[in-house]
Amino acid sequence: MEKQSFSDGLFGPLGIKRVIFMLVLLTTSFISCSNSDEKGGSLEVAQEYRNLEFDARGSRQTIQINGPSEWHISTSESWCKSSHAIGEGKQYVNITVEANDTQKDRTATVTVSASGTPDIIINVKQSMYSVPPYDEYIDPDNTGMRDLTSMQLSALMKAGVNIGNTFEAVIVGEDGSLSGDETCWGNPTPNKALFEGIKAAGFDVVRMPVAYSHQFEDASTYKIKSAWMDKVETAVKAALDAGLYVIINIHWEGGWLNHPVDANKEALDERLEAMWKQIALKFRDYDDRLLFAGTNEVNNDDADGAQPTEENYRVQNGFNQVFVNTVRATGGRNHYRHLIVQAYNTDVAKAVAHFTMPLDIVQNRIFLECHYYDPYDFTIMPNEEDFKSQWGAAFAGGDVSATGQEGDIEATLSSLNVFINNNVPVIIGEYGPTLRDQLTGEALENHLKSRNDYIEYVVKTCVKNKLVPLYWDAGYTEKLFDRTTGQPHNAASIAAIMEGLN
Repeated sequence: MEKQSFSDGLFGPLGIKRVIFMLVLLTTSFISCSNSDEKGGSLEVAQEYRNLEFDARGSRQTIQINGPSEWHISTSESWCKSSHAIGEGKQYVNITVEANDTQKDRTATVTVSASGTPDIIINVKQSMYSVPPYDEYIDPDNTGMRDLTSMQLSALMKAGVNIGNTFEAVIVGEDGSLSGDETCWGNPTPNKALFEGIKAAGFDVVRMPVAYSHQFEDASTYKIKSAWMDKVETAVKAALDAGLYVIINIHWEGGWLNHPVDANKEALDERLEAMWKQIALKFRDYDDRLLFAGTNEVNNDDADGAQPTEENYRVQNGFNQVFVNTVRATGGRNHYRHLIVQAYNTDVAKAVAHFTMPLDIVQNRIFLECHYYDPYDFTIMPNEEDFKSQWGAAFAGGDVSATGQEGDIEATLSSLNVFINNNVPVIIGEYGPTLRDQLTGEALENHLKSRNDYIEYVVKTCVKNKLVPLYWDAGYTEKLFDRTTGQPHNAASIAAIMEGLN
């Protein structure tokens, strides 16, 4: 037997080579095992991820996929989406579903596939939207509720006028308390003659802003006095009897809704629901010519002029959902009633960028509401400030705003086509310029012409874009109609509206 020298042992030249070889082999083996743990030889999705259930709201769930070097993922329905189309090894994937507005449960499949291994099918189920009924709920009743979508109904409404500064009038005390009634801001109680005069002049709609919080019988439960509800109902009946469509809402009421942040959401939602439940039950038996509008110009009074946050938009959109749910949960004709929800501050640009359509248990029975008061310094800037008295091309170079002229009106109102083209009708719930009746002589003459030119142009542009324009009539000197007799008070502005419709 040949003698082995020390240099041929473990620490000799040959031994060192053997050690290096073994280390390389072990390292390679370790890396291979590590990759195998991450990528796996086969495709794996744990059983807990194989059946995903979602409620009707848009939401997402995260699953884990463990596969070979490359795998693919696809979904069977457009409303169900995957955050990945291709992946490799172990990865987390988001499965997102859109809100379900189809009035039925729906299903989809997510397929995960890789070469050389069987596909894995993930079953997705999303429930239909439902609203728990109140104890006062009655079965849906379509009597007097025509088989019309809100888009079809909007074509019948054409143009309207607000009964402003009346039922929404409140006196705010130094301590924030609310009092007053429909006459406390100086306008008389609306009557039959007023509504008949509005109809005779060619209008189809009256919007009656309403406040309720100054008429609580019990503020702790938000119970509204029955006498106040009866008074509002008397006006609603008179308007309907005159052949008008009627819109009632919850208006400003001192601005209690104007704090749309998560910290306030639960309390505000509770109050909004309690009030709308009473209103919906009170007016449940009226036909589809009565429409409910959830709120008014909700914004954030605490923002100090800052732009709204995503939280503000989300909470305000949530108010719309509370309103829709509450009305539907009363049943009867309210199951089918056309409802009106609002963009943030009823601002057109904010509607286009941030409005979320609420879910509903019936299809195509919701309007969107925006208001239009551009240019601000011509329309609603206070008289004490540096307002503009003229508007439009006829007065170019005069006392005219730099913005809000004909082209701006066209651009702004036509941007709402994003809703119209998706069968969501839009009501311009308020528009109209303040009457600067402190002017005299030629200045007043030019101002009056500017006002009527503006009114006609807004109405004409609304008609062109299938929007429903509702003139803001605050009463007083700028009112369209005498609030007592119903006779025209401002015939020239009425004529401007009618001309815009043609």
